[in-house]
Amino acid sequence: MADFAAGSQDAFVGLMNSYVNALGLKNTHFQTVHGLDADGQYSSARDMALIGQALIRDVPNEYSIYKEKEFTFNGIRQLNRNGLLWDNSLNVDGIKTGHTDKAGYNLVASATEGQMRLISAVMGGRTYKGRETESKKLLTWGFRFFETVNPLKVGKEFASEPAWFGDTGPRLAGCG
Repeated sequence: MADFAAGSQDAFVGLMNSYVNALGLKNTHFQTVHGLDADGQYSSARDMALIGQALIRDVPNEYSIYKEKEFTFNGIRQLNRNGLLWDNSLNVDGIKTGHTDKAGYNLVASATEGQMRLISAVMGGRTYKGRETESKKLLTWGFRFFETVNPLKVGKEFASEPAWFGDTGPRLAGCG
């Protein structure tokens, strides 16, 4: 696919690095198209979560494949390795698992609850079950202790307070 999209694997790696640079990510650098261990290749959990966020935001039609639990290709049934897709206590819809000897077991997971979406990134797990357990803890904690709020709008009033000991009426507060 890399050869088709960019002409060569090296050119595709260049596109990958250009993409993370365009996202403003400073802790990711790719050396290979496949993500296996390579000298000079690195990323952070934060950067992986931000790449996941960009995937969801920028290519929502393609993103929908990440929630598929299985597919069959050439008569071979393949199961999605993101075990959280089968967990009924969360509405997980992606994103990416990985494992290498150096990096350990990794999982960038996304889940929704109502209008809220959270993305977790667990890297360096000792087992595939461990990465799922830690991801579930993060997502469950996030849904329990965070809430989605509407940001303030420029020019929109959000409060009216009296002017104590003043000779004018209430003062309006807003973003300007």
